[in-house]
Amino acid sequence: MARKKRRKLRGWVYVALIILLCLFIGLGVFLIKHKTSKSDYHFYKGDVSEVEMSMKADGYLYTYQQQYFEADGQTYISLNDLYNIYTHLDNGQVVLDQGKNTMVFTNSITHITLNYKKENMVFKDCQWSEATQQYLSSLNVSDQLKLDDTATHAYIFEGEVYLAQEVIEKVLFNSQYQLDLSQKTLNKS
Repeated sequence: MARKKRRKLRGWVYVALIILLCLFIGLGVFLIKHKTSKSDYHFYKGDVSEVEMSMKADGYLYTYQQQYFEADGQTYISLNDLYNIYTHLDNGQVVLDQGKNTMVFTNSITHITLNYKKENMVFKDCQWSEATQQYLSSLNVSDQLKLDDTATHAYIFEGEVYLAQEVIEKVLFNSQYQLDLSQKTLNKS
Protein backbone atom coordinates (compact mmCIF):
# COMPACT_ATOMS: atom_id res chain seq x y z
CA MET A 1 0.00 0.00 0.00
CA ALA A 2 2.79 2.39 0.77
CA ARG A 3 4.05 1.76 -2.70
CA LYS A 4 0.90 3.12 -4.36
CA LYS A 5 0.94 6.28 -2.23
CA ARG A 6 4.55 6.82 -3.16
CA ARG A 7 3.71 6.70 -6.86
CA LYS A 8 0.82 9.10 -6.38
CA LEU A 9 3.13 11.53 -4.61
CA ARG A 10 5.60 11.32 -7.47
CA GLY A 11 2.78 12.01 -9.92
CA TRP A 12 1.79 15.15 -7.99
CA VAL A 13 5.41 16.28 -7.95
CA TYR A 14 5.59 15.96 -11.73
CA VAL A 15 2.34 17.88 -12.15
CA ALA A 16 3.61 20.64 -9.83
CA LEU A 17 6.90 20.87 -11.74
CA ILE A 18 5.07 21.11 -15.07
CA ILE A 19 2.82 23.86 -13.69
CA LEU A 20 5.86 25.81 -12.39
CA LEU A 21 7.65 25.40 -15.70
CA CYS A 22 4.61 26.72 -17.57
CA LEU A 23 4.43 29.70 -15.21
CA PHE A 24 8.11 30.54 -15.76
CA ILE A 25 7.75 30.28 -19.55
CA GLY A 26 4.61 32.45 -19.44
CA LEU A 27 6.38 35.04 -17.28
CA GLY A 28 9.34 35.09 -19.69
CA VAL A 29 7.08 35.63 -22.71
CA PHE A 30 5.21 38.39 -20.87
CA LEU A 31 8.44 40.20 -19.92
CA ILE A 32 9.85 39.99 -23.46
CA LYS A 33 6.60 41.23 -24.98
CA HIS A 34 6.35 44.03 -22.43
CA LYS A 35 9.97 45.08 -23.05
CA THR A 36 9.44 45.49 -26.79
CA SER A 37 5.99 47.03 -26.62
CA LYS A 38 5.06 48.85 -29.81
CA SER A 39 3.20 51.48 -27.79
CA ASP A 40 6.59 53.02 -26.90
CA TYR A 41 7.13 54.14 -30.50
CA HIS A 42 5.43 56.79 -32.65
CA PHE A 43 4.31 55.17 -35.87
CA TYR A 44 3.44 57.30 -38.89
CA LYS A 45 0.36 56.15 -40.78
CA GLY A 46 0.19 58.20 -43.93
CA ASP A 47 1.78 58.78 -47.30
CA VAL A 48 5.52 59.29 -47.60
CA SER A 49 7.00 61.33 -50.44
CA GLU A 50 10.31 60.57 -52.10
CA VAL A 51 12.66 62.88 -53.94
CA GLU A 52 16.06 62.39 -55.56
CA MET A 53 18.48 64.68 -53.75
CA SER A 54 21.95 65.80 -54.78
CA MET A 55 24.96 67.10 -52.89
CA LYS A 56 28.29 68.38 -54.13
CA ALA A 57 31.31 67.49 -52.00
CA ASP A 58 35.00 66.85 -52.61
CA GLY A 59 34.58 67.65 -56.30
CA TYR A 60 31.93 64.93 -56.75
CA LEU A 61 28.18 65.10 -57.22
CA TYR A 62 26.39 62.61 -54.99
CA THR A 63 22.76 61.67 -55.54
CA TYR A 64 20.47 59.68 -53.28
CA GLN A 65 16.79 58.99 -52.67
CA GLN A 66 15.30 60.86 -49.71
CA GLN A 67 11.94 60.02 -48.14
CA TYR A 68 10.01 62.58 -46.11
CA PHE A 69 6.54 63.46 -44.89
CA GLU A 70 4.70 66.35 -43.28
CA ALA A 71 3.22 65.90 -39.79
CA ASP A 72 2.48 68.17 -36.85
CA GLY A 73 3.35 71.21 -39.01
CA GLN A 74 6.91 69.96 -39.57
CA THR A 75 8.82 68.05 -42.21
CA TYR A 76 10.20 64.69 -41.10
CA ILE A 77 13.21 63.24 -42.95
CA SER A 78 14.26 59.57 -43.10
CA LEU A 79 17.52 59.07 -41.21
CA ASN A 80 18.01 55.74 -42.97
CA ASP A 81 18.20 57.59 -46.31
CA LEU A 82 20.74 60.05 -44.87
CA TYR A 83 22.93 57.13 -43.82
CA ASN A 84 24.96 56.99 -47.05
CA ILE A 85 25.27 60.74 -47.55
CA TYR A 86 26.32 61.35 -43.92
CA THR A 87 29.50 59.37 -44.55
CA HIS A 88 30.57 62.06 -47.06
CA LEU A 89 30.08 64.89 -44.56
CA ASP A 90 33.33 65.44 -42.64
CA ASN A 91 34.20 61.72 -42.74
CA GLY A 92 30.98 60.89 -40.92
CA GLN A 93 29.88 57.48 -39.75
CA VAL A 94 26.48 56.11 -38.74
CA VAL A 95 25.95 52.97 -36.67
CA LEU A 96 22.42 51.56 -36.37
CA ASP A 97 21.72 49.20 -33.46
CA GLN A 98 18.08 48.13 -33.66
CA GLY A 99 18.44 45.92 -30.58
CA LYS A 100 19.18 48.99 -28.48
CA ASN A 101 16.92 51.29 -30.56
CA THR A 102 19.83 53.64 -31.24
CA MET A 103 21.59 55.36 -34.10
CA VAL A 104 25.06 56.77 -33.45
CA PHE A 105 26.27 59.63 -35.65
CA THR A 106 29.96 60.51 -35.49
CA ASN A 107 32.26 62.71 -37.53
CA SER A 108 35.35 64.80 -36.87
CA ILE A 109 33.54 67.24 -34.56
CA THR A 110 30.47 65.47 -33.15
CA HIS A 111 29.41 62.23 -31.48
CA ILE A 112 25.62 61.98 -31.15
CA THR A 113 23.60 58.99 -29.97
CA LEU A 114 19.90 59.04 -30.89
CA ASN A 115 17.67 56.67 -28.91
CA TYR A 116 14.52 56.70 -31.02
CA LYS A 117 12.52 54.68 -28.49
CA LYS A 118 13.23 57.04 -25.58
CA GLU A 119 13.25 60.00 -28.00
CA ASN A 120 16.44 61.60 -26.79
CA MET A 121 19.83 62.53 -28.19
CA VAL A 122 22.99 62.33 -26.10
CA PHE A 123 26.01 64.43 -27.05
CA LYS A 124 29.62 63.49 -26.33
CA ASP A 125 32.64 65.68 -27.04
CA CYS A 126 30.84 67.85 -29.60
CA GLN A 127 32.36 71.00 -31.04
CA TRP A 128 29.18 72.91 -31.88
CA SER A 129 28.93 75.72 -34.36
CA GLU A 130 27.72 79.07 -33.01
CA ALA A 131 24.26 78.60 -34.57
CA THR A 132 23.87 75.16 -32.98
CA GLN A 133 25.05 76.49 -29.61
CA GLN A 134 22.36 79.19 -29.78
CA TYR A 135 19.72 76.62 -30.75
CA LEU A 136 20.63 74.28 -27.89
CA SER A 137 20.90 77.08 -25.33
CA SER A 138 17.45 78.35 -26.37
CA LEU A 139 16.18 74.89 -25.36
CA ASN A 140 18.31 74.91 -22.15
CA VAL A 141 20.20 71.84 -23.35
CA SER A 142 23.85 71.00 -22.83
CA ASP A 143 24.59 67.28 -23.11
CA GLN A 144 21.21 65.69 -23.86
CA LEU A 145 18.25 66.74 -25.99
CA LYS A 146 14.80 65.29 -25.38
CA LEU A 147 12.70 65.52 -28.53
CA ASP A 148 9.78 66.67 -26.37
CA ASP A 149 11.76 69.90 -25.82
CA THR A 150 11.54 70.57 -29.57
CA ALA A 151 7.86 69.53 -29.81
CA THR A 152 8.81 66.74 -32.22
CA HIS A 153 8.98 62.96 -32.21
CA ALA A 154 11.03 60.18 -33.74
CA TYR A 155 8.59 58.45 -36.08
CA ILE A 156 8.84 54.91 -37.42
CA PHE A 157 7.47 54.08 -40.87
CA GLU A 158 8.13 50.74 -42.59
CA GLY A 159 11.24 50.11 -40.50
CA GLU A 160 12.81 53.52 -41.10
CA VAL A 161 13.39 56.24 -38.50
CA TYR A 162 12.20 59.78 -39.27
CA LEU A 163 13.31 62.93 -37.45
CA ALA A 164 12.23 66.55 -37.81
CA GLN A 165 14.17 68.49 -40.46
CA GLU A 166 14.97 71.29 -38.00
CA VAL A 167 16.61 68.87 -35.54
CA ILE A 168 18.58 67.18 -38.34
CA GLU A 169 19.91 70.47 -39.71
CA LYS A 170 20.65 72.15 -36.37
CA VAL A 171 21.99 69.16 -34.42
CA LEU A 172 23.05 66.28 -36.70
CA PHE A 173 24.41 68.61 -39.39
CA ASN A 174 25.71 71.08 -36.74
CA SER A 175 24.07 73.96 -38.69
CA GLN A 176 26.61 73.39 -41.48
CA TYR A 177 24.27 71.84 -44.07
CA GLN A 178 20.71 72.57 -45.14
CA LEU A 179 18.19 70.26 -46.79
CA ASP A 180 16.18 71.98 -49.53
CA LEU A 181 13.50 69.52 -50.62
CA SER A 182 11.99 71.91 -53.18
CA GLN A 183 15.36 72.36 -54.92
CA LYS A 184 16.28 68.71 -54.23
CA THR A 185 19.67 69.63 -52.80
CA LEU A 186 21.73 69.34 -49.65
CA ASN A 187 23.76 72.54 -49.44
CA LYS A 188 26.52 73.79 -47.20
CA SER A 189 25.22 76.65 -45.04
